[in-house]
Amino acid sequence: MKRFILCLSLILTMSLITGCGSKNETTTPTTTKEAKVNQYDSQSLNFSYPEGWVLRESDTPVGRVILIYAPETEKGVQTNLNIIVQDLSGSEEPLTLESYTKLSKDSLGDIVEGLDILSEGKKELDGNPGFEISYKGSTQTTPNKKFQWWQAWTVVDNQAYIFTLTGEPSTIKNYVPAVNSIVDSLEIK
Repeated sequence: MKRFILCLSLILTMSLITGCGSKNETTTPTTTKEAKVNQYDSQSLNFSYPEGWVLRESDTPVGRVILIYAPETEKGVQTNLNIIVQDLSGSEEPLTLESYTKLSKDSLGDIVEGLDILSEGKKELDGNPGFEISYKGSTQTTPNKKFQWWQAWTVVDNQAYIFTLTGEPSTIKNYVPAVNSIVDSLEIK
């Protein structure tokens, strides 16, 4: 169980700081002209994301990471949404949404300095029960920079699907409608 908690902490850390890191390879999206969105389709999920946002993805030791950057602003952190598909089969006992949520929330205080939880509650993701939480603070790698995050997750067939919006507290609200449309278009396969 300790190894799983370490992996979960690593997942959460990656979710929190990806907006501060470098950008990797870009995938070529399929654009749907009438809706002005791009379509992402993989073996585990598909969704639509706004035209003008840039999608990058990679496989990591703890799961598949999909990072979608909002169009750049003049200064500050580039707001982004990352989606992580985490294989939970390595845990000693099967994780439910409730146990995954408890582990995730318990880990936040160790990762976010000055953690301030703004809201939390139930959230449905593609018809599956889920959880969402909004919070702000700083990271250990950027202690002088304040961030705000919105996260939602669900657990389906021993896979966790984690969505994390990262941005500056003053501008993150501008991206919520686009992120809601991404999450609403989600199809878990």
